[in-house]
Amino acid sequence: MLPEFAKGKKESGFLDRWLFSYPEIKHYPRLNMEELDPAVPRRWSEIIERIYTLPIDEQRRVIRLTDDAARIYLDWYNSLADLKDHDRYGMAEAATKMERYCMRFSIILEALKYGCGQDEIKEVSADSIRGAIDLCTYYLSCTFKARHQFRRDPTDSMNTLQKSVYSELPIQFTTAEGLMIALEMGMKERTFKDWIKTDFFKHLSHGLYEKTYR
Repeated sequence: MLPEFAKGKKESGFLDRWLFSYPEIKHYPRLNMEELDPAVPRRWSEIIERIYTLPIDEQRRVIRLTDDAARIYLDWYNSLADLKDHDRYGMAEAATKMERYCMRFSIILEALKYGCGQDEIKEVSADSIRGAIDLCTYYLSCTFKARHQFRRDPTDSMNTLQKSVYSELPIQFTTAEGLMIALEMGMKERTFKDWIKTDFFKHLSHGLYEKTYR
């Protein structure tokens, strides 16, 4: 369903706001007769109830990161910037959104700590910012897998000639090699050279290309 879901949403940036959960299913679960310990849902209910009763300040209060949490976030933020600078997969926009989600996740984790018995929410701890970064890493990896499926079939948007040429091209080819195949099949030189600059191909080095979809 992902290719259909993504139609018309990629260019607007709307998809970058989604958090995808894309588990790799190795084995389907087996049914057993064990019953859930009643203490588990009861304890979860207590945690959520305590969060609901969190006192609301009459005046807005800023919750800051501890010094350790700030250093951890700074290192992660800058490493993410390096990743975006060398982005080959169009993930920069989604990664930018994660910078904001990271702060939100950390607040959620602090709220859960409060639900589990912490006295109050004073600051964002190093532990919570690490957990938030782990969540961002997970959702980014799932986004990468989901995006790979957005255009699962590369022939969907190709015309008949493009489909034929694409199937004949080797996985990696030089401009000259690809052009020879394209000309033999009736594609014009300029059309081919413009086409290999699209997302259907990866530019590996000068004059060397690779098919994105195999």
